Amino acid sequence: LLLQMLATTLLALVGGYGIPNPFLMLAWAAIGTLNMVCSIYFFAIIVSIILSWVAPGTYNPIALLLRQLTEPVMSPLRRIIPPMGGLDLSPIFVFLLINVIQIILRNLATGTGLRPGFIIGM
Repeated sequence: LLLQMLATTLLALVGGYGIPNPFLMLAWAAIGTLNMVCSIYFFAIIVSIILSWVAPGTYNPIALLLRQLTEPVMSPLRRIIPPMGGLDLSPIFVFLLINVIQIILRNLATGTGLRPGFIIGM
């Protein structure tokens, strides 16, 4: 969060807008951090899906890390949505949820007066 605030401040200074309000910078940094977490989950799920096709049941440390990252989000949906014919549909619903969260975050950013390009990863 502090790194995001520092980057936002530097980008504002380079853009010629001066130093923004600290509370506004905190809100922008929180929005940017949440957006980055959503992006990390998105790509972690994609890599996890590809690994499940290429090397199912592997015990590679990276695969275990990806499983540990994605399982807390995927397991509640797996309980609700059973696999259909061996096909797990829960990643599709997680992708939809991530997109909805990112749309809400972009609207919050626009509502707080965030200028385009001030937040890294947005």
